[in-house]
Amino acid sequence: MGKDKELSVREDVFYDCHLHLMNFDYINFTPLLYYVLGNVGSSITSGFLSSSYINPQNGKITKNLANTLTRFQEPIKDTILSLEEDLKGHLGHQNAFIKEDGRFHFRNESYSKYALCPLCMDFSSEENDKPYYKMPYRDKITPFAEDTLFHIKAFKDEHKDSILTFYPFLGINPRVHSKEKIQSLLDRFFKQNEAERFSGVKFYPPLGTDPWPIHNRDEWEKVELIYSFLEENNIPLTTHCDNQGFRVIDTKLAWKYTDPESWKYVLEAHPKLKVNFAHFGRCYTNTTKVLDKVLTTVLSQSTISHDTWMKTIIDYIINYDNVYTDLSFSLTDNSFVKALETMLLTKNEATEKLKSRILFGSDFSINLLKIDSYNTYLKNFESSNFEDDVIKRTTTTNVRRFLFE
Repeated sequence: MGKDKELSVREDVFYDCHLHLMNFDYINFTPLLYYVLGNVGSSITSGFLSSSYINPQNGKITKNLANTLTRFQEPIKDTILSLEEDLKGHLGHQNAFIKEDGRFHFRNESYSKYALCPLCMDFSSEENDKPYYKMPYRDKITPFAEDTLFHIKAFKDEHKDSILTFYPFLGINPRVHSKEKIQSLLDRFFKQNEAERFSGVKFYPPLGTDPWPIHNRDEWEKVELIYSFLEENNIPLTTHCDNQGFRVIDTKLAWKYTDPESWKYVLEAHPKLKVNFAHFGRCYTNTTKVLDKVLTTVLSQSTISHDTWMKTIIDYIINYDNVYTDLSFSLTDNSFVKALETMLLTKNEATEKLKSRILFGSDFSINLLKIDSYNTYLKNFESSNFEDDVIKRTTTTNVRRFLFE
């Protein structure tokens, strides 16, 4: 058993299952430009300007945007170091989570390792003949993945006493790659030695990923290749699941692909596939009243609309053994936190099952649009009214099962 694998089965590892270590080198802005210019109306009405989505807790939108963009300008290795310094309380006079004993302290527990699961998004693009100077197919994920592994290794070599450990996820957008290319990505990044291997796959539907393109045989064969590979090798998949984000396709189509209902046949065809629906299916066009109703009554009443993403995810968790959801970014919204706290206090079989499938995640550095720092995000989670058992499960047991078991 490898060293990292041994760590995975130990109780004293705290996990952040969803964050991003990337900069502008890995992002392809041309498809985004075409989307924005071609969908001005739907962009405005899609909810990305919703106060629950972009209004930061400190009320300083300009400051938070500048803080976010600063992280996108730095090399991955430097961002990792900044995270560690933040956890040590060396930035901005924040609380020290990594204390002088070299352990990470959270509530009444301490941990020997702090595990990060950086998700590499696949910003690769198809050949585009719209511009005068036609753009060829562009593979952005391979250099992003290579750089991620390089910078993680460089950080470990330079900071041998660091308690940070890493389980990166490889973004794959099946729509823009050939079947042969997808197979080569799987072979290269999941069959290497442990130091050069990824731990999971990341899907991002707003980039054009249809999770079940049954009416397009070529596209369906590509996603089937991925699902079968992951299922056979016990590799987890995280899919973006809120109604905002980096869109390059029509808003309604992006929502159709992102809607967890689109995964119904995937789960039926691949019951052993481990899927994490990120962000708990938040829809920022919903009102707080609707949010509270869904979260506080969905487990005891059947009157909630079936097109509510959060309800669909909860139904999946109740009915499928390998479905999870994470709290990344969503924990920046106080109304969501309060509603979820209330729901998880309900004592019944369904709630107990849900408690075993929720994963802690931050969505750093995207969450800096809403919050001052990684440290503040952790501090708010620590001081929340979630029971100690819920905190422990979401940050250790549940993530460990999702990643390795």
